Amino acid sequence: MDLLFGDDPPPAAPAPRRPLIAAGEAMPEFELPRLGAGPEQLSARWSDGPALVAIGHSECATSRLALPFVERLRAAAPARVALVVQEDEAGARAFADALGLAAPPLFEPDPYPLADAIGLRTVPTLLLVERGGRVARVVEGFERTAYEAVAAALGVASPFSEADGPLKRRPG
Repeated sequence: MDLLFGDDPPPAAPAPRRPLIAAGEAMPEFELPRLGAGPEQLSARWSDGPALVAIGHSECATSRLALPFVERLRAAAPARVALVVQEDEAGARAFADALGLAAPPLFEPDPYPLADAIGLRTVPTLLLVERGGRVARVVEGFERTAYEAVAAALGVASPFSEADGPLKRRPG
């Protein structure tokens, strides 16, 4: 081996990330832990109809803005809304407490296997999944009209009230 000229081959380039999952694609089967409980199969959420998988992170200001509205959707349709926090168990617990979540979220510790499987680019991201597991809609960041459309697809009222003011859009 010639240390001066480096006969070793260059390191392999990292594997390219998959693009963000799109409407029409199958949502991957995933099992994630729930705070204070055992693991949960995400596909159980959409076995009886459309469901929402919302992914956020405690260090993201847009997640802190958006997830309380997702929590309102979850209160209206608890069996069909999965809130996933990209944290270890302690971080997910602290985030859930800070947001005042009524039900414990699922959590996804680093290296974020669900995020890799769906090509997640930003948080928050909402995935509306149809019965049978096909993604119907993907919403990145916070967009009020998109969240209202997700609520309608779930058959629940808008998560917004007059007291929320004129919130419209915020990137993740």
